[in-house]
Amino acid sequence: MNTRKGGGYPAEASVTRTLSGLGYSVQDLDRDVRSLSGGERTRAGLARALSTEADLLILDEPTNHLDIAEREWLEASLASRTAACVIISHDRALLSGFANRIVEIERAKLCVYESG
Repeated sequence: MNTRKGGGYPAEASVTRTLSGLGYSVQDLDRDVRSLSGGERTRAGLARALSTEADLLILDEPTNHLDIAEREWLEASLASRTAACVIISHDRALLSGFANRIVEIERAKLCVYESG
């Protein structure tokens, strides 16, 4: 993996840390994306989004294809970010862990829940 062009070694370390948190081994880092399964590709896409320093993350069902350790890592990673996150999810445990506002849309009705 060569990321020196777009941010140097700190960027490479961030990507490696994120991929490791999402269950990839050191040997996986040099695999061709085309050789990955659908779930592995989904996790790689999530890792790509999490490795950025974006001001806003929009994640759709980010806990799909994650085991318990990877879910815990994701929750900790999201909770430590200063960026705003919009997460579409049915995973109440994920949302209750760090969300300060939950918007539920059901049958064309919108309910907003604020947490303390």
